Parts: sequence; C-alpha cells; structure tokens
Amino acid sequence: MNDLPHGVEAGPILRRALHLDAADRLRRAIVAGRLPAGERLKELELCAEFGISRTPLREALRVLAAEGLVEIVPNRGATVVDLSGAAAQHAFQVIAALEAEAAALAAERATAGERREIGRLTAALDERRRASDLEGYFALNEAIHAAILAAARNPLLVDLHDRMNARLRPARFQANLTPERWAAAVAEHGELSAAILAGDPAAAAAIARRHLDHRTYLVRGRRGVEIGDAAAT
Repeated sequence: MNDLPHGVEAGPILRRALHLDAADRLRRAIVAGRLPAGERLKELELCAEFGISRTPLREALRVLAAEGLVEIVPNRGATVVDLSGAAAQHAFQVIAALEAEAAALAAERATAGERREIGRLTAALDERRRASDLEGYFALNEAIHAAILAAARNPLLVDLHDRMNARLRPARFQANLTPERWAAAVAEHGELSAAILAGDPAAAAAIARRHLDHRTYLVRGRRGVEIGDAAAT
C-alpha cells in the first residue's frame, strides 16, 4: 500500500469500524511525524482518500482528540497538537514518575516468566536498531513497557500511564531519530531489564527516570525545539 503525499496510508477504509480504522491510520501518521505538529487535517480531502463520509471521519478525529493528539476548534476544524515547551516538559515529568513506579513494582512483583519475557523483548531491541527499523523498534519498545506495566499489577497505574502516554507517543517515537540517542536508549533498556530481573526496585526506578529524562527528548514539529531549552525560555 502506497502512502499519500502527506504520509497517510492510501486505500479505501474497510466497512468494519470505519472511524477506528481511520483513527488508526491518522494516529500512525502523527506518531511517525508524517503529519507534523500544527498540520491542519482537511476533512474533505481525507474523506475522499479514505472513501468514507464526514461522520466516521469526525468520530475518528474525536478519538484522537481524546488521546491528546488532535485539537478540534469549532469552525476551524482539527489540527495536530503541537506539544512542546513547558507543556511537554510537564507531561514527561508525569510519565517519568509513572514509569519509575511501574518499574519498581515490576522488580518486586514480576513472576519468573514475566522477567524472562521482559528480558527476551529487551534483547531484541538492538536487532531492530541495527536494521534501522524505527517502526519495528517502537512497537517492540511499547511491548516492553506494556510487559513492565502488567508485571506491576496496578490497574490504576496502567490506566493513568496509557492516557498520559497517548499524547506523548509522537515525541517518544521521534526521540530516537539520531543514532546516538537510539543507541543510548537501547543501553538504558538493557539496564532497566537487568534491574527488574535482579529484583532491585530502587535501581529499576532510577533507570526508568533517567531513560525518560525530559531533556533528552525532542519535540519535532513545526519548531523542532528541545524541551529543556524551551522550558527555560
């Protein structure tokens, strides 16, 4: 399937769950940066490309708005959210606290099988990096974090994390666009996995916080600013 000029997958939307399929395609394009921050989403154009009416498209946009990826302004339509500066800094501080707690709980509560699975997934990360497979790497990265959250055995923590993480997925995906940052992320995941396997909650929490240090993330949109620098201005 070929991509359209602006990066959204072409082809008619299946009749099953029209708005969910449309939301999924738009979400992937936003996360990967093919639909950049501030981009206006033109309803008529998207309807024609997806082969759907405005009703399911608007339902899809409402789904993305609830996730914090899209902003809908009356009489102006929908645009991709530009999460940068202080807002991004605050969001990363919250997600870092949640993931640090999840890592600590996983180190305490994970079963032997869960520890092995976290280790297995982590070991596969570098293969994806060496293949320059960013989308495959990101999917594997999300599977690791999901495994850690599951091992934490705290449903409320999972719910809070998922809702906060939804709006940060574009920044997290695009943070590894430099070879240096990508290699560092793989190394940090290895350290985190080792701490969980060793049953060391304090080390696991500290590594998770360092991994999500907001200063290491770039919000790549229209401005492409570093969060730490933007917060200081």
